[in-house]
Amino acid sequence: VLFSFLIPIILLWFLYHPTLRNWWLMDDPCHLFYISQNGIYPAFFDPARGFSPINFTPWEPLSLGIDYLVSGFNPLPFYWHHMLSLSVLLLCANIVLLRFLSPFVAALILSLFVASVPLCDAANHLMTRHYIEGLIFALISIYLFMKAQENDDKNFSYGSALFYLLACLAKEVYVPVIFIMMTFPQPMMKSRLKSIYPFLVVAVVYTFWRFYMLNSSGMISAYPHIPVTGKDILALPLSIIKT
Repeated sequence: VLFSFLIPIILLWFLYHPTLRNWWLMDDPCHLFYISQNGIYPAFFDPARGFSPINFTPWEPLSLGIDYLVSGFNPLPFYWHHMLSLSVLLLCANIVLLRFLSPFVAALILSLFVASVPLCDAANHLMTRHYIEGLIFALISIYLFMKAQENDDKNFSYGSALFYLLACLAKEVYVPVIFIMMTFPQPMMKSRLKSIYPFLVVAVVYTFWRFYMLNSSGMISAYPHIPVTGKDILALPLSIIKT
């Protein structure tokens, strides 16, 4: 078991330790400018000072903002935080995978994940950290949900729902996690349904919170220079099928 935990993390640091020498890349300057002007909290509650006109991801300026408050414009602590988040992600993923797979298979899967092009890109760009930490929250939520099913314990469900909310606040891509968890084979269907109630509350709260921060145009639009038309909405089902 220790092997399955260590091998992916060792591979991560072997392949990507040069990122500790990176400078500001891609969207980093505009994110730093936002944080320096607004701080780390308005993205949660102030629509006039929102982080993005179409994305409700307040965890992103919070995560980067903590580094900014500690180190200013020195990028080294930002990248240390980034690599440590990736390490925690691998630990959490391993804990979940070991519930279904042998240590060797789990280590192999995560090693392939570490060596993949998407993770290589994510490791080199600070602007992807909210995806990384959102996935950590999603994995913790999944683990706690499975514990809630096994122990028929609503406290695990509440904890799972809390981390589900944090994952959603990190990136909208984790909103469908609730549907993934409903597919896990568990013997107590009645318990499963009770476990879903906190997630439904979180989903409703998140939806209204997101609507408050982005308003109706931000909820359904693309970037301001790419407006969404009725034709685009009608073409969405076909686009999904083609994709």
